[in-house]
Amino acid sequence: MFCPKCGKEQQDDARFCPGCGAENKSKSAEAKGDAGVGISQPVSNAAPDVPSPASGTPKPKKKTGLIAGIIAAVVVVAAVLVFVFVNPFATGTKGAPATGLIINDLTVGIGDVAEPGSTVQVLYTGALADGTVFDSTDNTGQPFTFVLGAGNVTKGWDTGLVGMKVGGTRELVIPPELAFGAYANGNIPANSTLHFKIQLLKVTPPTSQNQ
Repeated sequence: MFCPKCGKEQQDDARFCPGCGAENKSKSAEAKGDAGVGISQPVSNAAPDVPSPASGTPKPKKKTGLIAGIIAAVVVVAAVLVFVFVNPFATGTKGAPATGLIINDLTVGIGDVAEPGSTVQVLYTGALADGTVFDSTDNTGQPFTFVLGAGNVTKGWDTGLVGMKVGGTRELVIPPELAFGAYANGNIPANSTLHFKIQLLKVTPPTSQNQ
């Protein structure tokens, strides 16, 4: 090839002209290009950083155990309250729990009210705790008449019939202390809890008896 400046022949791979010293621009550009190609960016084979599950946002701890414990405690407390204050086997009105006497109005009457000193007429059936019937007006076919509160019957009767209305039917569960206590009475064993179903037929107030 020939130098474009002085026209002297020079080798093709010469960068400078041997005659005038002019730079061969094409070779200079190739040299610069080769230098640019030789510069490369470092390549990393390392995997990109990925946050591990443990280093991420902490998950809230499960509170299932705590909630279950609270629910169990509430259920236990509710069961205790029901056992103490409610008789699940009773129907109607419950009365006089402090004496151990249980009163259930199976049917509420609409007639005269039985009060201490009144003469009352009733039909009844008495049974032991195991269901054995020991006495009943069904056997005689006649109602039983007595003065309420005069001590002619057990304390359970004198207390349990007060406030009852004619036409009503009441159930009494009488503890031994308000019945015959430690003594046997006929076919009633000692220390027996007595169950009575009583229907009130008639009430004669004390004022009417004195007239």
